[in-house]
Amino acid sequence: MLGRLGSLVLAVALVPCALAQPTFTKAFSPSQIGPGSSATLTFTIDNSGSGAAVTSLAFVDDFPAGLVLADPALVTTSCTGGGGRDVTPVIAAPGGGGTVTFSGGAVGGSGTCVV
Repeated sequence: MLGRLGSLVLAVALVPCALAQPTFTKAFSPSQIGPGSSATLTFTIDNSGSGAAVTSLAFVDDFPAGLVLADPALVTTSCTGGGGRDVTPVIAAPGGGGTVTFSGGAVGGSGTCVV
């Protein structure tokens, strides 16, 4: 693209750049438990490497055999809704089940959220 600014000619090349992708981690606290014990499972979505918000966050986590959710499962998120202010992320984590499903989430640019 060329443009004139007084007697100065500007040449600008538009170069596509890739935005950093958010990172995703999963952690248990405590990290080891015995039969019948409980732990807290935390998923962290870290978008600190990008100034752009990420929307349409979704994941499914299937547990290994023998690992189940508490009944009732206590679930929360600090992620915002991915479709606008009035959209709430959806977390499905049925008590006694072996799967956590998250959809409809977003994390702001340079932000982090947890499920």
